Amino acid sequence: MPEVSVITTIITAAGTLGGALGGISLTTWAAARREERQAIRQRKEAHAMARSQAYADLLGASAQLRAHVEITCHRHWKDLNVRLSTAQAYAVDVGLQASRTALLSSGQLAQAALDLGKAASALSAWVAKNAEVGDFGGPGDQFLPGQVVTKPDFREFDARADAFFRLAATALHPGTATTGTQIVAGAAKSAPVTAPKSDLA
Repeated sequence: MPEVSVITTIITAAGTLGGALGGISLTTWAAARREERQAIRQRKEAHAMARSQAYADLLGASAQLRAHVEITCHRHWKDLNVRLSTAQAYAVDVGLQASRTALLSSGQLAQAALDLGKAASALSAWVAKNAEVGDFGGPGDQFLPGQVVTKPDFREFDARADAFFRLAATALHPGTATTGTQIVAGAAKSAPVTAPKSDLA
């Protein structure tokens, strides 16, 4: 029969080993929970950054389209057809940015982004509808530059931009009072619009 001291030693060693294993298990669980929380936080931050970038890209594309249309409607152009094609390309870009934004958002904000994309398409179509492309009809068959025959109508487009910006600003920065129309119209004045090189009246 083992001596009492040997049995005591075995029990003590077992207890110590069990405590150590329990401590290791607890430490591992805590580390796993910490890593999980950090991963969740990083995913949320990445999603928030992606949404913020999408909002900025959509507003930027909208400003570029608005500026291009406004400039196009201000004068005659020898290659108005090129400018109309460019307006369509800008409208498509707004639509793509709107779809991207809608996928990263939900509810009213997603719908407002899609509505802005539709308004961009409608604005491009309006310009094409009201444009008279140049032709050889002047004295001596001189080429007559084309023009948009009516003033630009930004009412629907600006309203959609305003609605989107208000919702986006509230989502990112609660309490923001600036309107989307101010942002898009203001950005349009300074937006780097690349006009076709041959746009010389």
